Amino acid sequence: MIELQDVSFSYDGVVALSHIDLRIRRGESVAFIGPIGSGKSTLLKVVNGIVLPDSGRYLFAGEEVNRKRLREEGFARRMHQRIGFLFQNADAQLFCPEVHDEVAFGPRQLDLDEARVGERVTDCLQLLGITHLEHRTI
Repeated sequence: MIELQDVSFSYDGVVALSHIDLRIRRGESVAFIGPIGSGKSTLLKVVNGIVLPDSGRYLFAGEEVNRKRLREEGFARRMHQRIGFLFQNADAQLFCPEVHDEVAFGPRQLDLDEARVGERVTDCLQLLGITHLEHRTI
């Protein structure tokens, strides 16, 4: 499902990933463990398409992930329906102005109509017991 072939990535000339080969098959669970600065977050950003490799190839479900493919709505939607990314710092995770919009972000990425998005938001807020926060500014 996910395959990295000889992937390298640098931030302004500072190497973060160097010649990484990785294959994660459907149904496998993988943990990345290492010290701060070892490239774990960068690797996950590559897998999620937040950054693209400087060199090497990234394949998702047998299809190469690159700038052009990520601009294709169908491909990007299929990929992001199967791969998610949670930031370690919650302050970096929240980026919508209200709780409602933040909760609606995921369902909207699934291209659900707004009525269905609203249902999912209501269900989620009720499940968490926070319906009173729906229109609170974050």
